[in-house]
Amino acid sequence: MKKAFITVIICLLVACGGVVKQQSTLPSDFKIETYINKFNEDSVFPNGTAGWSYWFFAPGVTDTLSIKTSRIYLSNASHSPHTHPADEAFYILQGPVIVHINGNEHTLQTGDFYYCPSFSSHNIARAGKEPIQYYIMTRETKGKNRAYPVGKKDYTIDDCIYFPNNDTAWTNDEKSATVKALDEKFSGGMRILMHRVTPEDINYSTRKPYTAEQEVFYVISGEADVTLDGQTSHIQSNTAFWCPKGTMRSVVQTGNESLVYIQCTTQLN
Repeated sequence: MKKAFITVIICLLVACGGVVKQQSTLPSDFKIETYINKFNEDSVFPNGTAGWSYWFFAPGVTDTLSIKTSRIYLSNASHSPHTHPADEAFYILQGPVIVHINGNEHTLQTGDFYYCPSFSSHNIARAGKEPIQYYIMTRETKGKNRAYPVGKKDYTIDDCIYFPNNDTAWTNDEKSATVKALDEKFSGGMRILMHRVTPEDINYSTRKPYTAEQEVFYVISGEADVTLDGQTSHIQSNTAFWCPKGTMRSVVQTGNESLVYIQCTTQLN
């Protein structure tokens, strides 16, 4: 009798959505546009004497994850090698650039990734006279002087760099692909995926909404219809879309051009 009673209760919970759907973490009057930020040149601010930066999501807006883009053209770099508790990941929008990790340097091109663990000595600089631009994902520590653990004790600069254009899973522009630029086991809880969705890939483009940890999507090229807890919007290149933890979200390719975007997921540890 007791077993039958428990079974009935579980069935009722499922029928009412208590087991299947998690309660939204967003306010009842939320607007999806609040969670979308398209680059606006009128809102850039000086990045020291080096160039400018633009906040897609400034510190304190999301849960620890701040997102911006920077363009350097007036001097060699925005600052010299430095350290801080927050870890950072960079996607090179315009290269070549010279990156620095703990005394070692490497030259990166447009489309490459670069990860800076907590308290690593790092910077990014122009490799020549041409301007550079990069997209930055910073995982803040809420004022605490703590480090996000690195999955490899004696990591080197080679462990912190990923070259999509050298990855055979990514190099065929005519096919959809997903590659991992940063593994959450190495970074201690931040994962970065890069997606390309072609117009012909119906299965990928019609994914159903899903619930996950905090994520920010950044569209490099193409167009997409995005959803957040039932609301829909249309976004294009150079746009960031923030999804708080526990919300239902989806990103669907639209139009005649392939959709290329970055998916940064945090709070995985």
